[in-house]
Amino acid sequence: MQLRRLVLYSIAIGVAIAVGVRVNLYMQKQRRDALPYGKYTMPQILKRSSPICAAIAQDTDGIRLVGVRLRGGTQGKPPSRLWAVDAYAIRGGFRSHLLWNAENGELLIASRFSPARGAADRPPMPADYAKRVTGSWMTTLGIAGLDSGWHVEDADISGNSWRVTWRASAHRYRVAVDATNGNLLFADSLSMSGSPTEAARSAYAPTRWPMRHLK
Repeated sequence: MQLRRLVLYSIAIGVAIAVGVRVNLYMQKQRRDALPYGKYTMPQILKRSSPICAAIAQDTDGIRLVGVRLRGGTQGKPPSRLWAVDAYAIRGGFRSHLLWNAENGELLIASRFSPARGAADRPPMPADYAKRVTGSWMTTLGIAGLDSGWHVEDADISGNSWRVTWRASAHRYRVAVDATNGNLLFADSLSMSGSPTEAARSAYAPTRWPMRHLK
């Protein structure tokens, strides 16, 4: 009987310690997430990303967002602070990816994973319509509001995608859509060589990001 009580007491102590550690880790994460990283805290960047990821993913079952603080840079330049936000379908896998400049809150990259392709036998949309579609995506992504005087600098079709470059006074973005159904493939900033944009674009693929995750 004495041995049994000792075993139960040891188990109870072990459970209490484990719960305490979990609670402590959770509280540390809550405090860390409440601290701003550049312009946003974790809850703020996820809130801003949510409608954009939902529009890109087009998933009616809902999505789950995961945010990560990153530092990235090009050789010979100071590291830039970045926010990465990935969207996962509740009933599925990876859906979309966003990369933000943490310093000024501007979107650097948006992409959709395995986008639904249009029918192979459908003709591609004409150039004027592709410009309107990519312009609409510029608004959805929040890019249009960054500047004024946007105009199309270049538009070309490659394979099954239209790639349209939009330019304003201080910003330049490339938006690629499926040539038959207008689904977003990716959008990326082409502004200012040597900026966080350049570092983000060169380090785009998640499997080869030369960036450091910040805990």
